[in-house]
Amino acid sequence: MPPTEPSPLSRALGRIPSALYIVSTLRAGKPVGFVGSLVQQVGFAPPMLSLAVAKDREPLHDLRACGRFSLSMLDASSRRFMGLFLAHPAPGVSPYDGLALGHTPAGLPYLAEGLAWIECRIVSELASGDHVVVFAEVEAGATLREGKPHVHLRRDGLTY
Repeated sequence: MPPTEPSPLSRALGRIPSALYIVSTLRAGKPVGFVGSLVQQVGFAPPMLSLAVAKDREPLHDLRACGRFSLSMLDASSRRFMGLFLAHPAPGVSPYDGLALGHTPAGLPYLAEGLAWIECRIVSELASGDHVVVFAEVEAGATLREGKPHVHLRRDGLTY
């Protein structure tokens, strides 16, 4: 069956820009992560972020258990790392294997070749349709190099 054309509403929603990140947390002391695009700053004092995660995604359990996450901001040159986090690796293999990593003050990994990193502590969450919105206080972060974040526009704002 051929793909259907997105509705006018879904096309309009797809025009809302978002950056692309590798969201990292820990499971039994080992790094786990995924590509995140539904991230937004939602406060200044203290600095706060929201991160929406699909309710059926395994990393949501890891985020809750760890209570913290880091964001590695991607740009044109670091966008190539996305594929590692979109694939389903073989058992015992991690997308972090072989990557140059730094660690936040709380010990969370970030991509050393990313544009910037941010460390967050989860303070609350809210169920929202098919996602859970996690609210987190930003506790640390740094720009690793100058550049522009990779901005993502979706063809259909009702799917990834």
